[in-house]
This record gives sequence, C-alpha cells and structure tokens, in this order.
Amino acid sequence: MRIITHPSYERVGIQSNEGLDTLGDKALNMYVLEYLHTKYPKMPADVLQEAVEVYTRTSTLELMAKEFGVEDVARWVHSKPDASHQLSPKTVKASVVRAMIGALYVDQGPIKARDFIHAHFLSREFDLASLLKIEEPKRYLSFLMKRLGREAPIARMLAETGRQSKAPVFIVGVYSGTEKIGEGYGSSIAMAEFRANSDALKKYYMEEVKDFSLPSDVEIGGSVYRSGKIGDTQIIV
Repeated sequence: MRIITHPSYERVGIQSNEGLDTLGDKALNMYVLEYLHTKYPKMPADVLQEAVEVYTRTSTLELMAKEFGVEDVARWVHSKPDASHQLSPKTVKASVVRAMIGALYVDQGPIKARDFIHAHFLSREFDLASLLKIEEPKRYLSFLMKRLGREAPIARMLAETGRQSKAPVFIVGVYSGTEKIGEGYGSSIAMAEFRANSDALKKYYMEEVKDFSLPSDVEIGGSVYRSGKIGDTQIIV
C-alpha cells in the first residue's frame, strides 16, 4: 500500500511512497550506471550519462508501470483546488515503479533490487550507439589513431553503383594499415566516408566487454569482483 500511495494522496495515518521513491531512484541510477560503465568502459562520459537517462527516464518507467498494471492500483489525487497545475499521471506511475525498487532494497537487500533492475530495465534493447554524435568524425578518428599509436586512417572505395544515375550508392571503408576499422554508405562519396569514419568511432567507443563482473557482486556470498582495464576517454581535438 505504501508503494502505490503517491504523496498527493493525503490521508490521516497513511504513509506515502516518497521515501521509497527517492531510495529507488538512487538505486536505479547507481545499478544502471554500474552495468553500462562496466559493459562499455570506453563510452564517453556525456554519452554514458545519456545512456543512463534512457533507462531511467519517465517514459521508460511509464512503460514498465503499464506492464505491471500500476494505473489500476496507484493512489493519488489528480489536482487540488489551489494547485497551479495538475499532477501528471506519468509522474505518479514513475514514482510507483521507483518505490518498488526502493522497497525491494529495504526489504530484501541491494542484490534483490539490482536483480530486479537487470531483469526489467537492462534487459531492454536501446540503440545506445546512436547517442554518440561527432560532427567531424574524420578529424576525431585521425587524432584517435595518432593517440593510440596506430597508422593514420585512410578511406577506400569498396563498391559503387549508379554513379551516373539519379540514385548512386557508394560504399567506403576506413582502414588503419591493413585493418578495416569502419564502413559506410551514401549517395555521395563524402557521405559514405563520413559514415565510415563515424562507424569506426562507434565501434571503438561502444565496444562491449563480453565477460565481466560487477563491483556489486561482492554483496553476494562467495563472489569475487574481477576488475577490468580502465576504459579510454574521448579524444580531445
């Protein structure tokens, strides 16, 4: 009852979910950040923050609230006579979902709360690579390869069709030495090269660690945390 009771539902002797909501919010952000940072150690800090937001924003919580049937049980007041604005149902639903996490954290411990987050939040597929937007990918890639001590990137045409037509298609690959590090297509060579350089940067910064443990694993009896390499930071040009 406390989980589903929003602070707007003012009744004598009734406790609201305000405290559980706050705790759940902190736990949600912490465990999502822990997972994403460990899985994508090279992800730039600003992109990492946006990625965490994708999993914890109100629209995501609202979707989960619908799956859980929160709208059928939540207790709240739509508005008050002296209120300057009405309370949004989305806000209420999000608070209930966060309060669920907070209640799990208090009642069953942090690992149960973490497992819930992994099962219902981090199991969802989002295109996180689309969050990495670099206006001058060719320049950034050149600086990155230089910092890594690798050969300067070179764009090479891989295929093309309809050069003289109204709908030409070009496929360009970007190489560092003999290794192809990115590929892109476009209706012009410049567009294909831009996408190829962007692809190379995404493959580098969004590289996944396949087998990893989390710092919070130490909360599980007998588990040992195996730290990975410290991730790279975004190139400065």
